[in-house]
Amino acid sequence: MPLISYLCSCGEFTKKYVKAAKNVASFTICIKCGLEAQRTLGNATSSVKIVIDNGLMAKKIEISPDIMEINDERSRKDFTEED
Repeated sequence: MPLISYLCSCGEFTKKYVKAAKNVASFTICIKCGLEAQRTLGNATSSVKIVIDNGLMAKKIEISPDIMEINDERSRKDFTEED
């Protein structure tokens, strides 16, 4: 599922998941002001390899930058909620 980014003229930045690349719209309605938010070009497709070690076996897996961003955001949220 691709993650598509949209930017509105009011400055609102929105990200949406779509089921298939053929269903990607060139614009969406901004949730802040109601105007059209245009699709932005994302980063070049790349992946990051990280090592996951559960104590018994370590293995490298590839993760897209979008997933890394979501994980970092969740970690920051969890950290601030504990305080």
